[in-house]
Amino acid sequence: MKYTICLLAISMIAGLSSCSLFGLDYQFNYENEAAPVTTELNMTCYEFIRSRSNSDLVLMYEAINRAEMQEFYETDNLTYFLLDDEEFASWLTTKKYASVASVPKSELQTMLKGYTLPGLYHSADLTTSPIDVLTCNGVLSIRLRLYPNPPTSSQDLNAMQAGYVNEDGTVNYSKCHTTNLRPTNGIAHLLHTRFLAL
Repeated sequence: MKYTICLLAISMIAGLSSCSLFGLDYQFNYENEAAPVTTELNMTCYEFIRSRSNSDLVLMYEAINRAEMQEFYETDNLTYFLLDDEEFASWLTTKKYASVASVPKSELQTMLKGYTLPGLYHSADLTTSPIDVLTCNGVLSIRLRLYPNPPTSSQDLNAMQAGYVNEDGTVNYSKCHTTNLRPTNGIAHLLHTRFLAL
């Protein structure tokens, strides 16, 4: 028993004297400054969507190609809201289309531009005070804001919310489940809940 305890103590001391423990590096600098979490992508937004065209952005990729908007998703200084397959399928169902192939190109173009903003909108640039930005389709505005979650929440403390501004000024906010992706041509946010207009 004493031999086991002694061996355990020696292992712990050796582990603590190294630069890592259980594969995790120690933090030696205790004056770290806060920095916005961001994911730099070494590809355009279109290339990113194409890279996920066999997983969760199958319908988004199909819609962009059907609408002939590949170049639009490679344009600089745009903020893209991307719908995962579940939400894109929900949009198709709401619009009573059986598939992306059955949607007129012009309607897809209007829809995709309605999920894109001119300019760069990173969550680090937002506050809890909402701002309204006209979408690239020139008809709808998207309201953006930070929404602080309670400290006990398992979600980000400052979740980004966005949604269409209705005619009466109300907004049905959607939370972005992945924010601040940085393709080489702009910013992308992934939505798990699509924007709804009343």
